[in-house]
Amino acid sequence: MLYYKNKKMKALSQIRIFIIDDDKFYLTYIEQLLKKRNFQNVFVFESGRECLQKMVNPPDIVVLDYHLADEVGVDVMKSLRAIYPDLPIIFLTSQKSIDVVVDIMKKGANDCIKKGDSDIYQLVSSIVFIFENINNEKKSRLFRKLKSGFISLVF
Repeated sequence: MLYYKNKKMKALSQIRIFIIDDDKFYLTYIEQLLKKRNFQNVFVFESGRECLQKMVNPPDIVVLDYHLADEVGVDVMKSLRAIYPDLPIIFLTSQKSIDVVVDIMKKGANDCIKKGDSDIYQLVSSIVFIFENINNEKKSRLFRKLKSGFISLVF
């Protein structure tokens, strides 16, 4: 089991995480905390526009602020999803209204986390959960392909 955990942690450390937030202090705070938790490929952007302009390789996960200085996070999500339709996006918000959270989730976010004291723990849990689901989905697709190929070989 120790081997699996080390292998899993190595895979998690390689996830490319893009963080988009217009608050420089919060951006640096989240970046440093994720790196302390062994996420090595963390890239930070102060706007959605900056992220899209500097994006060379796609991220595995985007962490996106709901309210940006001159953009709305949902619009940034739409722009990112126009390029990468299956891109997992986690929203961070300081909004207290449950209606905002529901709206974000209805528009396709993978998760929505309220900024606060425990946000980093929730964020790490969400990243791990999404990453594991993506890997499980890829394995299932591969298994179905192999299974259908095997059945056509037999019959």
